[in-house]
Amino acid sequence: MKLRSTLTRIASLALALASLPSLGQAQQDPPPPLPLEPVEFPDFREFTLSNGARVVVVTNGEVPFVTVNLVIRGGTAADPEGLEGTASMVAQLLTQGTADRTHEEIAEAMDFLGASLGAGAGRDEISVNAGAVTGALDDALGVMADVVMNPSFPEDRLELIRTQGLSGLQVALSQAGTVAARAFTRSVYGDHPYGKLETPASLSALTRDDLVAFHRTYFAPGAALFVVAGDISAEDAEARLEAAFGDWSGSGPSVGAYAQATDRAATEVILVHKPGSVQAEVRAGHLLEEGNHPEWTALAVGNQVLGGSASGRLFKVLREERGYTYGAYSSVARARGQGYFQASMAVRNEVVEEAVTEMVRQVNLLRDQPVPTEELEDTKAFMVGSFPLTIETPQQVAGRVASNRLLNLPEDALETYRSRVAALDPVTVQEVFRRHVDTGKMAIVVVGDASVLLDQLTSFGPVRLEDVEGNPLDASALAPASRPMEFSGEGLESVSLSYQVVFQDQVMGTTERTLQVNPDGTMVFASRAELGPQTVEQEVTVRSQGLEFLASDLSVTVQGQTMGGQVLREGSRLVGTLTSPMGSNPVDMEAPEGVVVSDMLELALWVAELEPGMQFVLPMANIQAGTVENVSVTVVEATEVTVPAGTFPVFVVHIGGSESQTLWLRQESPHIVIRLEPASQPVAMELTAVDAGGEAPAER
Repeated sequence: MKLRSTLTRIASLALALASLPSLGQAQQDPPPPLPLEPVEFPDFREFTLSNGARVVVVTNGEVPFVTVNLVIRGGTAADPEGLEGTASMVAQLLTQGTADRTHEEIAEAMDFLGASLGAGAGRDEISVNAGAVTGALDDALGVMADVVMNPSFPEDRLELIRTQGLSGLQVALSQAGTVAARAFTRSVYGDHPYGKLETPASLSALTRDDLVAFHRTYFAPGAALFVVAGDISAEDAEARLEAAFGDWSGSGPSVGAYAQATDRAATEVILVHKPGSVQAEVRAGHLLEEGNHPEWTALAVGNQVLGGSASGRLFKVLREERGYTYGAYSSVARARGQGYFQASMAVRNEVVEEAVTEMVRQVNLLRDQPVPTEELEDTKAFMVGSFPLTIETPQQVAGRVASNRLLNLPEDALETYRSRVAALDPVTVQEVFRRHVDTGKMAIVVVGDASVLLDQLTSFGPVRLEDVEGNPLDASALAPASRPMEFSGEGLESVSLSYQVVFQDQVMGTTERTLQVNPDGTMVFASRAELGPQTVEQEVTVRSQGLEFLASDLSVTVQGQTMGGQVLREGSRLVGTLTSPMGSNPVDMEAPEGVVVSDMLELALWVAELEPGMQFVLPMANIQAGTVENVSVTVVEATEVTVPAGTFPVFVVHIGGSESQTLWLRQESPHIVIRLEPASQPVAMELTAVDAGGEAPAER
């Protein structure tokens, strides 16, 4: 068998070689594409219930399972001004209680049925979906109808989900990719409803009455579409939906077209300052037409050529040829209202200008020159060939039909998709792309260390500087700050502090902090954290008088691999070495007077004169990035907090910068940390014990 298969391959190769043109022979045009194989679409029916709700049913009896997806007009774009997050909160709370069921009873009922129930909010709609075996469908629909028509929005669940949302948003705002996406949305849509974004203030302002009012306004069958798929006929689906939702009434609001967003007339750069970042997140693009525009298919094909996947031009040039990034892509977002074009990449700081220049050049090439025939045919073959994979199940077909209906597309848009893609030619794709994509009016959003990136970006257009929350910044804020006050460690005594690290009420590790006061006028502030397989140890040595930084030694061990760094002050510079399993790198950077390093920031707060409402900025060295960032310190309020070590009067202090965090500092001096929450991780560090050289911390 092995010999026969080898001979077969040799014979096949010989035949293939024989069919190739000989050297010097003119290359022939590629053969015409084969005709499209027909795709069998499952039968689907559309009708309207007696209460006005529209229904799409896709029947397929191969598996005794049915999914029901209810789509209601009125998503995040309908959030009231100042209450952004309302639609998402409504969706999350639908399944958290009704007039007759608690959230536990809802979950238990669906578990008993072996069924699923969930809800979510999109830009244009809220969706509620249920899935059950055919025999349990009626009971599942009963629960679904209850959460849709009679949600109670219980206060305790509202507060829980609000807390989770605020924590999630805090974590998201520490991620450069999320910050870039939010900044791009603000820049492109502005005051348009699609530009609405949740903020800590808007989530905090939401009340139960706001959710009830939103539900009363938008949850009505006249604004609803049921998409039913699986082991069910249209007649059976109609009867079951009438039985479950027959008492649901109302026409809902009239949802017309949104007013056009204001597009910019020239390119603008929005630089979001994320201090200490060693790479930049880039998003570049602008508004497009509404989702039912007839040229969207050609636009999508052009985008696929440019950067729709790893075979696109952006990926090939920016990553494979230039090595600027791990990946570069583009997309065209389609919505009921205006969509947008976007190119995206993450680039190391030193090549941001070159990378953005090349990105713009590639977009212009697609606008200015027809796509070569072979490249276009390959792209179309991929899009046509992969399409059947998106309609393999009745649920997929139902989802595509529902999406098309929400976009107000022609009824045959699904069936004609492949033929419309296959019919496109190079000139048509180029002309459509040129009509709709214009590099002369793009918003170029860059998230990174503005002190490093600002000079690289001025050639692309006016630069608007923002912080990660979208607040305007002045370029003068990028210069390293000087200390706003004198700090002194004189009078501090040696002390040892123990903490536990908590995640969702579970202790995940421990941390020890020690301050050793030496006779020579220096102090060593040391910490050791053990978090599962990770151990982090750091020592910072400072001069007591003036709290001047002298040296730092950091070691991080993860599963036997160690990395870290040693840094010393030499005059006005910080010098040393960073080590990792990959090797070592030197450190040599300018350090302004009064600079702090990592844990030294905490020590400075121990001895600062704090009071509610005060704000100041400290220069903090980012050794890895080789930069100095300005860290903002805000004393939010005076309150109390309870931790395992007791209840303490504290100042709540917010630290802004690349390592944003919230600290609860003891009001009595020294202001040791009672509790700490980093913005980038949903964990907390809580004081458990104190071994003081002097008096124990005041406990209430």
